[in-house]
Amino acid sequence: MPIWEIWDLDARVRSSMGIEEIFFKPYYVEDLKRILIERCSEAFEPGVVDGKVIFSCYEYTTYRSGDVRLMLDLMRICAEIAEAQGDKRIDMGHYLKAKERVEMDHYQALLDSIALMQRNLLVSLALLNEVEGIASPSTNQVYEKFQEQYGAAPSYRRVAGTLKEMEVMNLIGMRQVSRGREGRSNEIWLKIPARVVLEHTQIDWKKMKELHKIR
Repeated sequence: MPIWEIWDLDARVRSSMGIEEIFFKPYYVEDLKRILIERCSEAFEPGVVDGKVIFSCYEYTTYRSGDVRLMLDLMRICAEIAEAQGDKRIDMGHYLKAKERVEMDHYQALLDSIALMQRNLLVSLALLNEVEGIASPSTNQVYEKFQEQYGAAPSYRRVAGTLKEMEVMNLIGMRQVSRGREGRSNEIWLKIPARVVLEHTQIDWKKMKELHKIR
């Protein structure tokens, strides 16, 4: 029986099986460093991997999640890129390309997993950023762009509430600013690269950007 099916069993049955939960401590930076150095020594000849690449891989992993699988996957991609280019050493150029690929895969999976309205609001923000050059639009500007892009929009209150949910999900950042006599309003910015969001859509945003410049 697969382990994930155990939790579908009746609680009395699970109790009779004597199941115990095991909690694994997260890896710390020194743990990640040790693991990566050991794996590199097994996989590569001495001197093949630049020390800066090893440092960057475990530092990035510590910042992202501490998931050792991410770190090893990042190093694997570095090696694949170096091999594809016919290079004998793995350097920071390979690392930067590998990091970009890993982040792109992460963002694409994230965009596929969120609700449609959240995704459309990200697109609205990205269009304001890339096409109109507004780095931190207000809630009103996002709402108007949403209406322009998708036609009949939900209520302003629902959009504002969804934006707050997205802030909690770390998709966007928000802060209140004073507009003088106009009162206070929110400034909103993306925490995902705008171009990544737009490349995930079928929108010809580059053409829209060119047309916006002509106006």
